[in-house]
Amino acid sequence: MSDLASNFEINPNNYLSNEYNEYITKLTALSLTKPVSYLELRSKLRTKLHKNAISLIYKNIFNALVRGTDDKGNSLFANIKDVEPTLFKVQYPNQLSTELACSGAKTLQSLMEKILDIICPDLLNGVLSEKLSKAGREDLL
Repeated sequence: MSDLASNFEINPNNYLSNEYNEYITKLTALSLTKPVSYLELRSKLRTKLHKNAISLIYKNIFNALVRGTDDKGNSLFANIKDVEPTLFKVQYPNQLSTELACSGAKTLQSLMEKILDIICPDLLNGVLSEKLSKAGREDLL
């Protein structure tokens, strides 16, 4: 019974977001004392989150629909009893596959923005956008 009970125990500090709030306090200090560094950090995080995840989801959806393969090029039909993988190639139309893959990528992009706002929120709320634009640093916005 004690093992079952421990599955339902919570860490009150975690539940109340105390550690996360401390993290946000540190980010806020960075954003106020070194705003350009903060925006560079946010920009780099956005690139990392978007670039890998979005291209991977697009490729996975497209390959599954057109080629019937996973992200490593293996047949989706491999290791299924009574199915010869070489006989199955999905061949869904490229245009329709592209539309679905783009839709999946767009959905994931929206999710990545929400994740970015949790990891590194826009604490400056556009305060510096005008100054950065005048300084020619629109790449940080």
